[in-house]
Amino acid sequence: MKQVHLDVVGRPESLTVLAALAAVTERLGLAATVNATFNEPYEPARRLATLDHLSAGRAAWNVVTTSDAFTGENFRRGGFLDRSERYTRAEELARLSRELWDSWRPDAVLADQESGRFLRPGSVSAVSHRGRHFTVEGRFNVPRGPQGHPVIIQAGDSDEGREFAAANADVIFSRHGTLEEGRAFYADVKRRLAAYGRQPHQLKIMPAAT
Repeated sequence: MKQVHLDVVGRPESLTVLAALAAVTERLGLAATVNATFNEPYEPARRLATLDHLSAGRAAWNVVTTSDAFTGENFRRGGFLDRSERYTRAEELARLSRELWDSWRPDAVLADQESGRFLRPGSVSAVSHRGRHFTVEGRFNVPRGPQGHPVIIQAGDSDEGREFAAANADVIFSRHGTLEEGRAFYADVKRRLAAYGRQPHQLKIMPAAT
């Protein structure tokens, strides 16, 4: 019998749980951990946009990658992805998810009962993407959420993870527990933002509490 990680055994699918929580909460941010190594862009983007609507703009996506074969064996590709490839895939997936969300203009939904017209003409764009890991040709079918984009969170502390956060994330988790380590982490992740045309305030740091 193969050993499996105890932190995933018996854990239900996060977006389903958060959809239920959206109905009984009003002020909590609802952050789903969704794996970027084995998912395709369209479905997570669709589910996260749906959660944003159900929660009136409280959806967030904790983007994670994985290297374990236990997870990989549950998917057609199976096995491992090299570390650098995992973050290349995650970068493309996050970028393409934003493109899907942005394909609907904020004012796209007209919902005019008298004319019977649901959408404003020309307000939804087709997405055409051919990249290293994904090819998407079509139209996204969920209107733009209340936030525009769900909040993007990054939990990795590696160099690749910090670079991914600088390029894509709104929030990054920090596991560092001392003032010296925290200052070094802060300086490092904030300095990376300029390379992507971003300002320091555009990436928030959420430290661990132990």
